[in-house]
Amino acid sequence: MSFQPTGLGLSETLYVAGRVFIGAACLAMAGTAIARLFRPRAPALAEAGLHPATLAVAAALALSAAAVLSLRDAYDNTVLRAADPILPGSWYWLGFDLLLPLLGLLLMRALDERDLALVRLAEQAVTDPLTGLRNRRGFLDAGVAAITRAARDGVPVSVVALDLDRFKAVNDTHGHAAGDAVLRGAASAVLSGLRAGDLAGRLGGEEFALLLPGAGLRDASAMAERLRVALPVAVPHPTAGARVTASFGVAELDPVAEAGHAARVLEAAIAAADGALYVAKRGGRDRVALADRVPA
Repeated sequence: MSFQPTGLGLSETLYVAGRVFIGAACLAMAGTAIARLFRPRAPALAEAGLHPATLAVAAALALSAAAVLSLRDAYDNTVLRAADPILPGSWYWLGFDLLLPLLGLLLMRALDERDLALVRLAEQAVTDPLTGLRNRRGFLDAGVAAITRAARDGVPVSVVALDLDRFKAVNDTHGHAAGDAVLRGAASAVLSGLRAGDLAGRLGGEEFALLLPGAGLRDASAMAERLRVALPVAVPHPTAGARVTASFGVAELDPVAEAGHAARVLEAAIAAADGALYVAKRGGRDRVALADRVPA
């Protein structure tokens, strides 16, 4: 036996059921929009300070208003005017209003796609497109956070700068496509030698940098030596018989400064590692040179 509210005919029952469905669906869509505001932001969005909430709030308010109006209409026809027939115009509006949950669903999908696009843009802003490593900006941003954590934990941090030897000759002789292949291979070799928590970035051209939380000068220089040995094996040179090599500079810093000084300390460590790197270049390339300790 089908249920019909007391005093309502089949037509009125269908109309009220449609209104209740619209109200419930709009409330569900509004709840989905509100729930978006409490989702954890993707790291890339968090670093960029982005929290795309305006449209979600507007959608929740509009859908909530539509739900209230639809449920109010159901109440009006069920209680206040139960004896009145449903006019043709009301059916037209019911059919139109049935599109509201669909529009809400499409809006939620559009917001998800917009958020995904923002995440991609934020990631592109801190990522080197050729190697997939952090670019200079991304390396510095992540490095400041890592140094701050290391300062809180009281552990050492070291920076390794490395520059591919005679890389210009690869581009000049074999073209930029071959040079790009060498850069991608070097980036892959660098990543394969890192520990959990280590950071790698391409600072520009053929120069890369590593940030090694928890590693003092001795441990960092040992890692640099391992990478120096592994690089010619992992990365083929486009010239037969030639080897891809790199020069390394290592600097240690003592992360005991205030958190606000982390950016300055990191820049100083990179500069010190760069200085040691060029000592390695002048000393014959394909070697590791150490810098003096970088004061915090």
